Amino acid sequence: MSQNIESLKLLGEKLAKSSISISPLIAFLEYLDAHPGKADEDPLVIDEELIAALAPMLDYQSISGVFAKIIDGELDPSLVKPLIPYAPWLVTQIESSVVLGALDADVLKLIRKPDTAPGPQV
Repeated sequence: MSQNIESLKLLGEKLAKSSISISPLIAFLEYLDAHPGKADEDPLVIDEELIAALAPMLDYQSISGVFAKIIDGELDPSLVKPLIPYAPWLVTQIESSVVLGALDADVLKLIRKPDTAPGPQV
């Protein structure tokens, strides 16, 4: 698959000249190339690295679905971290979930930047 990735990178460079970015697609294909057995996992292990590779391509419904599974305890709360740059609206939902007791307060550490967060650090 490396040849395909190289071809896609070349296409990406040409498209970038027209202000079209396919970098999330390239990054995901590089992830798959580095993890050749990922598609064969049964059950599929959804970890932070996979979500980070997918996040730029996920739509609202997919991100909401991941978050719902986090709330339900089916997925690890650490998965919110790679989603935040692509779904800043999640911060309010995460904070509300902590207040309501659906998520542990430790998850707030994942969404706060220590050098920019207002107030005391959690």
